[in-house]
Amino acid sequence: MEKTKQNPSSPDVPLVSRRQVLAGFGSAATWGLFSMSPLITGAVAKAGASSISITIERFLSLSAFLMEAEQLDRVDVLVGTKLYQAFSRLDAFTKHAPDLYDLSARIRKEYPRPEVRHLKSLPEFTEPLQRLSQMILRGWYIGVAGEGDQNHLVTYEYARMFNPTQGITVIPTYCPGEPGFWAAPPRINLQPEDERHE
Repeated sequence: MEKTKQNPSSPDVPLVSRRQVLAGFGSAATWGLFSMSPLITGAVAKAGASSISITIERFLSLSAFLMEAEQLDRVDVLVGTKLYQAFSRLDAFTKHAPDLYDLSARIRKEYPRPEVRHLKSLPEFTEPLQRLSQMILRGWYIGVAGEGDQNHLVTYEYARMFNPTQGITVIPTYCPGEPGFWAAPPRINLQPEDERHE
C-alpha cells in the first residue's frame, strides 16, 4: 500500500500519485464518471464542504465539461479540490451548481461530442447559471475563486492560463536564475560548426 505524502505548499491537501489518480478518476473516455478518491474525500472533509449539495466528483466532472478538457491530471485534481473548498463557501455555488451539473450531464447524453456551446441552446441555462459557469472558469484559468469581496486566491503557478506556454516562458514574477543573472553575457560558442564535432 502506498504511503500518503503531504503537499509541502498545502499541508491540508495530500499529494496524489499517478496510480491513485488513474484508479480514482478513470480516463477521458468516461467523460466525467469520476470515482471519489479517499485522499480527496479527506481533504474536502477537513474543509467542512461535505454538507453542500454537489459532490467533488460532480464538480470535477462539471469543470472538465466547461473547460472541454479530455481529462484532469494530478495537478488539476489538487487545484480542483482547493477550488471546490473555496466555492463551497459561496451561496451562488451551493444554490446553482447542482442545476448546472444536471445540464452538463444532459448534454453529454444527447450529443456524441458534447461541447459548452450546446448549453446556450437550452432555455434552462439561465443568467445565474451563466454567471456561475463563468465564475468556475475564472477559478480554473486565473486561480481565483469567487467575485468581489468574496474573492479567494486558490493558486497562481498552476492557473490554466499559463498552460499554453508552459515550459517555454517563465511565469510572470518568477525568476529563472540567481539575482543579477540577467547582467551576465550570454554563452555563445563561436567555434566553427565543423570544429565542434571533431
